[in-house]
Amino acid sequence: MTDTVAIPSAEVICDECGKRGRKITRVYHGHKYCPTCYAREFKRRLCPKCGNYARLPRRDMAAVCRRCAVDRPCIRCGKTDFRVGRVTHSGAVCNSCAKYFREAEACELCGELSRRLTRVSRFNHNLRLCPKCAHADHGNCQACHHPRLLVVADDGRRLCNVCLDGGMILCKECGQSMPAGRGAQCEPCYWRGLLKKRIAMNRAAFSVPVMADHFEQFGTWLGTTVGDNKAAITVNRYLSFFLDI
Repeated sequence: MTDTVAIPSAEVICDECGKRGRKITRVYHGHKYCPTCYAREFKRRLCPKCGNYARLPRRDMAAVCRRCAVDRPCIRCGKTDFRVGRVTHSGAVCNSCAKYFREAEACELCGELSRRLTRVSRFNHNLRLCPKCAHADHGNCQACHHPRLLVVADDGRRLCNVCLDGGMILCKECGQSMPAGRGAQCEPCYWRGLLKKRIAMNRAAFSVPVMADHFEQFGTWLGTTVGDNKAAITVNRYLSFFLDI
């Protein structure tokens, strides 16, 4: 549960005593407590909801234990089976919704406001970065075209580690040479297979077999005319037209 942390850092400040660089033992409703303040402010007593002993804030007699606090749906999306991402005054929120309950802070590299600041261990600094800066070394590999962590090869191309280490391999479907980062299929085989799959799925929308055959013939013609890549991306938009016919 993210309501409890124990990370010593020179940048961390206990919100109760104001001391910097303290290990944070508990974060309660966004308020950070160092070990000393936690021991002083949270006392062991019976939870008013479940009746079990727990360390509860001594100034809030209506407070319940953490298990009871999260034993209800996410207050934002209503999900019932979830991993707790944050506990607010109104209740618990799931990991996916937790970012919407944080205050936007400035990225320590570019200054852009973000609710999703993070530290990246592969960088040689301890700055808290926005998603854009945290993924600045990611992009589309110039060999396999997959979005991945990139490195600069000897020839100047930005490649993923799979393509850099694996070089060229053979496609398992057509036997043509392809970058190792493609995996089992070369790019033409991937788009050709995706087009066939989408045509087959769209056939199920027709109650008249003849129209299903017409749509399949159209999809095949489209792939031949504009290429399997563009056809696979655009073929679904023509389904409503054929259904109207």
